[in-house]
This record gives sequence, structure tokens and C-alpha cells, in this order.
Amino acid sequence: MKTKTVNGVDVIYGTECVSIAEAGKISAQVTGLIQAEVEKHGLDICGDWIFISYGRDGDPSKKIVHEFCLPVANTAGYKGSFKSKRLADFFCAYCDYKGDMSPRMLGGKGYGPLVSEIIAASKEFTGESREVYHKWISPKSKENEFEIQFGIKP
Repeated sequence: MKTKTVNGVDVIYGTECVSIAEAGKISAQVTGLIQAEVEKHGLDICGDWIFISYGRDGDPSKKIVHEFCLPVANTAGYKGSFKSKRLADFFCAYCDYKGDMSPRMLGGKGYGPLVSEIIAASKEFTGESREVYHKWISPKSKENEFEIQFGIKP
């Protein structure tokens, strides 16, 4: 199991309380609005999109809080339509994933194996998980590349 501490970063973000399936559907809308907001206010993007989920427990129909975050370098003085904050340093177990967003692929090659490794290592989950999108094409693309991160206690 690979672990690391991700450094904190300033973000502009939108929050939705939806199921995992609904998060996938709403993400394009929310990220488009955030992207337009960043351009409108002249903010400098300094990292890849980060999607954060709180309380993910394997039930895809359970409504949980999701944050759609875009790292920006200059949030000081920002007073737009979205919120800004600094994400804290984040200790996590992680894996790289390349492929489509089908539940079968994500569960079998992404989330499932990582969760199994965390449990086998007797680590305690913090309740926060993240997806960091390095390359995004579409939900069905096998060329998507992102990192799956689960917060764990050291």
C-alpha cells in the first residue's frame, strides 16, 4: 500500500450533497461553472481538479457531501459566486487509476483493491476520500488518468 502526505492548497470549490452516481452527472455542470468563475476573476489555476467525498462507505445510493475543487494561486480578495478555502495537508493511501468510470472498472481496478489494502494493513479511514484528475476525456474513455486517495490515520 502506497501512502503519502499531500500538501495543502488553496481552492475555489462547489459543494453538493448527492449520491456517487449523481456526483458523476453533476460534476460537468459544477466544474464548468467554476472554470468560468476562475476565468471571470482572473484567478491562476495551479493544479489538477480535486473531487473530495466525505463519508463514502461503499453504498453508491447514499447521499454524501462532495466538493469539486480547483486549485488556484490567488484567492486573496476573491468575492465571487463560489467559496474559497485552503485544503489542509492530507495523509492518505493512494493508487493511480487509468480507465473509464464504469462501476465494474473502478471497483475492480481502483477503489476495491485500495480499500482491501487499507483494511489488510489495519489502518483507520478518516472519512475523506479524493480523486485528483490528471487527465480527463470522458466517463467512457479508457484514457482518463487520476489518483484515488483515501484519508487514513497515521
